Amino acid sequence: GEVTFADSNITVYAVWAQDRDGNGQADYKQFVDLTFNTDTTKGYFGDAESPKASKLVENLFPGDPLRTLEELGFTDVIGDDYAFDGWFDADGNEVTTVPDHDMTLTAQWAADKNQDNVPDEDQPDAFTNITLAPYETTTYAGGTNEDENESGFPNLEILYTEGDRPINKSAIYEIYINGVPVGNTVDSIFKADYWNPDTQTAIENDDVSDVYNATIVLGEGAAEAFPEATEKDGYLMGADGHRIPARTQKVQITAEKETNARAVETPFVTYNVTIEDSELKVRPLTDPSNPEATYRPIVSDPMQIEDPTKAAAVIPENAVFYTNGQTERAAADPSGIALLIDTIQSADMDREGMLISRLNAVRGMTDEQAEAEGWDYTARYFDLVDNNNGNAWVESSEPTTVHLPYPAETNR
Repeated sequence: GEVTFADSNITVYAVWAQDRDGNGQADYKQFVDLTFNTDTTKGYFGDAESPKASKLVENLFPGDPLRTLEELGFTDVIGDDYAFDGWFDADGNEVTTVPDHDMTLTAQWAADKNQDNVPDEDQPDAFTNITLAPYETTTYAGGTNEDENESGFPNLEILYTEGDRPINKSAIYEIYINGVPVGNTVDSIFKADYWNPDTQTAIENDDVSDVYNATIVLGEGAAEAFPEATEKDGYLMGADGHRIPARTQKVQITAEKETNARAVETPFVTYNVTIEDSELKVRPLTDPSNPEATYRPIVSDPMQIEDPTKAAAVIPENAVFYTNGQTERAAADPSGIALLIDTIQSADMDREGMLISRLNAVRGMTDEQAEAEGWDYTARYFDLVDNNNGNAWVESSEPTTVHLPYPAETNR
């Protein structure tokens, strides 16, 4: 360039500036300014009382790492479902070092369902797979429950397990269907659907004894994840007019950490869920439409038996009743527990005749000898069931004593 000389003698000193990149240009002449933008509901600059949506940082040198979040005065909101996942330019490219020109960068967020402010994708050890399936359940034909269409099927109870360890439904914090949070009301989000495996035809009631497939479909509680779906009888219906199977969706559950031991210091653990089917076995009854003859009340003292001409069950009042004998399935309303009394089912074989022949043999008699001597028998089938839960059979935590009336034409 042009050189200008002084008109008198002077001393000239060289002034040096830092040139870290060795390009012969002073660093300060290359400084850039960056503006950092964020969504203050997820992360902010300043403090929680007066958060800021953006922050200007001046005099940054190209090529340097971006300052740490703390140096920028940035706070990632604690207790939400998102974690800071980096700064990105207008084209969606992540920026990790200072660019060579002024720029605006925007915070992006990743899923953080266990709410430890670390993106879920960066900590696979914080997650585990569990299986979600209806309990395999045995019931008797008939019975009622609280569902909308009075199907008589037992209320849906889902088994959540990590290995052999069940997860209590009350510990569930959030359920995600295809990444959309739909709440934690399990019974409204997941519903049972039953069909006969021979016909693949959905059934609406349990009037016929059989073995049915029990699968999980989505209920009205999952509607937020399916804006195009319609609702019918508490179920979500897809565009094809059928109920939406849960196993065809991506399902995740976030539960309170105290249900499991975890190395990650977070109040929640997120589970990736595998959906499986199970079976509903409906046992036959001679006359399920005649409950007065089929079911007898439970009492805690023999003196409470009101009708001595009919059988009754005496069970201590501190008893707890478990659906299908599974201790994690205590009956919600013990008032529905009853003693089921029925004839021996002999549609496919003479079970009653076999039972009586066995009894005669134990007594050292043939059937012909017993008949010649005038012996007579009444054979009955007993079980404990929950009338309020689709006649599901239950087990008592205390012994059951069945009191029978004296046979006809006999006395004490």
